This record gives sequence, structure tokens and C-alpha cells, in this order.
Amino acid sequence: MKLIKDNFTEEEQNKIIADFVEFVRYENPFDTADYKTLIKQTLDASDFPKGIILMDKEAIQNCLANALIKKGVNPYKEEVVADSYKTKRAKQKLARLERELNEQHSKIKAHWQQTNGQPMNDKRGGQRFFNRAEELESKAIFLYKEYEKQAERVAELVERDELAAKGYDTRTGGLFMTVENIPRIEEEIAKSERGESMFTRATIRRYKKKLVELKQQAKETESMPESAKKLDLHSS
Repeated sequence: MKLIKDNFTEEEQNKIIADFVEFVRYENPFDTADYKTLIKQTLDASDFPKGIILMDKEAIQNCLANALIKKGVNPYKEEVVADSYKTKRAKQKLARLERELNEQHSKIKAHWQQTNGQPMNDKRGGQRFFNRAEELESKAIFLYKEYEKQAERVAELVERDELAAKGYDTRTGGLFMTVENIPRIEEEIAKSERGESMFTRATIRRYKKKLVELKQQAKETESMPESAKKLDLHSS
């Protein structure tokens, strides 16, 4: 939805909708879906309307994707979410554990290759050989468990970053109450008015009240000289 808003004016969006409605009417006169309303609701809320059936959802996705392709924009390219400091550190640790695990597997392989395919039971030092093999394999098992645990941690942090990029504050379970997040707060209030928000009415009332404060704050910041804006950013 964001790609459509970023690449087309409101007038162009209305033309896309009108052309699609005309196309459906010509290609499939039995399709009675109100695509004009559905697409407008989808673009306004940056999400599909609540209760939309799969067939209509796919039709809208194809409509918007085709419009972007004609414009020379790849609609299937995922938006890259920047990693937070914690996520970067967690990914670095995961990469280190993966290297150590691979090295450990190489050590195990090299250890067993010493036998040249011959059984070690009757050879002098056989017990030492098996003790060493057990030691290497135990460490590999430990590293694998650590790797799995860290992979889960990375997935958790990546999801948190993605939610934060969408305006969600994962610590409170709500939205970030910041000037930068005003569009996302307005979007959620609009969803609530259509009965599509996951937040309670009490939360939405609080968001509406806070939105007034944030807009006032944004207006005051906008009227500041550039030097004062920098000072305000450093102090906040």
C-alpha cells in the first residue's frame, strides 16, 4: 500500500481504481464486488478491510501490483527494515556460533579420519581415541543447542524491529506516541472508526487526546529556527 501512495498521486490512484472497475465489469460481469470502495478503504487504511474474502483480496493485490509494474516499480521487493543495535549484536553472535559449530564438525571428521576406516577397538590408545571423539561430539552438541537458542533470539529481535518500523512499541504493546509516528496513530484511529482496530475504545480515546498534543508539538517544532530544532532533538 505504501508503494502505491509513494508512487502515485491521489488523482492517479483514482484512475487506477476506475480502470480496474471497468476491466472487471468487461471481463467478468458476474463479479459483483464493490472494488471501488474496497480499494479506497485498502489504500486509506494501508490494510485490507476487515472480513474481505480471499478472492477480492487477491484481485486487489493484482490490480495494485500491475499498476506498480507498469510504473517500473517492483511490488514484490520487500522493504528492508534496519536492524537495531541489539539485533546486529545478536546476528553477530549467531554467525560466530555457526562458524564454531562448522569448525567443530571439521574436527570430528578429521578425528575419525585418523582411523583410515579401520576399527579402533584393538589398537593401542583406542580408549583415548574414543574419549577424545566423545569430547568433540559433546562440544558439537553444546554448540548446536547454543546456536538454536541464539537463532530463536535473532528471530524474536527481527520481529520486534519490524513491529517498531510499523509504529508499534513492543514494550507497551501499543503505538509509539511520537511526532514521527503521527501518520500511524491517525491510521489506527481511522481503523477504529471502521471497527477494524485491535485496540480498545479506551486506548483509541487516549490516542486521540495524545494526537492533539503531538500535532501541536510538531507545529511548534516546525516554526523553530534550524539551530533550535537541533538543540531540541539533542535534549529529547
